[in-house]
Amino acid sequence: MKRLLLIALALCAGFAAAPHRAAADTCGIPQKGTLWIDFADGSVPFWQTFARPGVIAAAANFIYPPQLRAFGAKTVYWDMYLTRRVGTPLAPFDPAVVIDRANRLYATAALSSGCTQPMIAENELNGANTVTPWSASNAQYRRNVMIYVQTLAARGARPVLLVPSLPYMGDEAADWWRQLSTYADIVRESYFGAPQMAKRGPVAASRALRELFRKRVSEFTGAGIPASKLGLMLGFHTTPGSGGRERAPRKAWLEVTKLQALAAKQVASEVGLRSVWSWGWGVWSKGETDPDKPAAACVYLWARETQLCDGPAAGGVNFNASLTEGQLTLPGGVRCTLYGRRLTESAIKGLTPVTGDADVAFSAVFARAVTAPRRR
Repeated sequence: MKRLLLIALALCAGFAAAPHRAAADTCGIPQKGTLWIDFADGSVPFWQTFARPGVIAAAANFIYPPQLRAFGAKTVYWDMYLTRRVGTPLAPFDPAVVIDRANRLYATAALSSGCTQPMIAENELNGANTVTPWSASNAQYRRNVMIYVQTLAARGARPVLLVPSLPYMGDEAADWWRQLSTYADIVRESYFGAPQMAKRGPVAASRALRELFRKRVSEFTGAGIPASKLGLMLGFHTTPGSGGRERAPRKAWLEVTKLQALAAKQVASEVGLRSVWSWGWGVWSKGETDPDKPAAACVYLWARETQLCDGPAAGGVNFNASLTEGQLTLPGGVRCTLYGRRLTESAIKGLTPVTGDADVAFSAVFARAVTAPRRR
């Protein structure tokens, strides 16, 4: 009887500890909801800005991830060199090599992250816009990428593939993307020049940014990939000609930085985006050595969550600290307005059982609002 009691107590203790173990196994990264992830490895001189509770920092090696976590941040592993794992479209590796390197990378990421189910960002897919039919070498390269993420996923990792250009979705390419999304999240890089956006002013710039981000998401959702498997990467690099600051004056750049965060926040909420990433904080060259980067990082953090950093202080006396100018401000439960008419979440929800799809229900409610003035 005593032995049975000890076994029962051990089982109860195991069940009680299960949630804690699950959180540890994933490094505390939530399974659902939108993740905000910031590049913050040792190439970022001010990485401490991201070392705080409420931040998920992307970093590699065994030096900075533990320090980031010690200050309260969560971490994901950043693999800068996907080409070293799978080859290139012109020179793909042997699949056996790909599997071996995936296993090696998993072990490194798990040790660096301190968990058995690390999120791993892979930088980045080559030739996303390559049309079919693919050459033999490019077809093998795509197979290698698939094998690589499948191997990582089988080990318990959560791979994320960064995509720098418009994805080609024709023919079997669309099937490849859909299959990829079953093993990995997909993050679309979304860069632009800050000076051109700043000239539009906060209202037009915010609208343009929302449209840009929605377009980036629709490149994949149009092929049947759910937004819950998609992410956006925002660029804050400063090398001229690469998108980003592009020599914008400090005030203009910080304003666009704020508007980027707010637009991404709006779109992520609209579509149920899985992740939003910030990139460009690292300093690898003279072009990336910019004294205003720490201020931009603080403004970015503040714009998405005010307690993360003192954005107005970092921005200085000329900084526009409004978080509402140019933004969509609607009453609770209202999706949008048209001709003064409110399209409510309750109307969409009420029609969803009929249409079988919330997006189709929204389209029906929207169409009804469009035609309503004509019926008067």
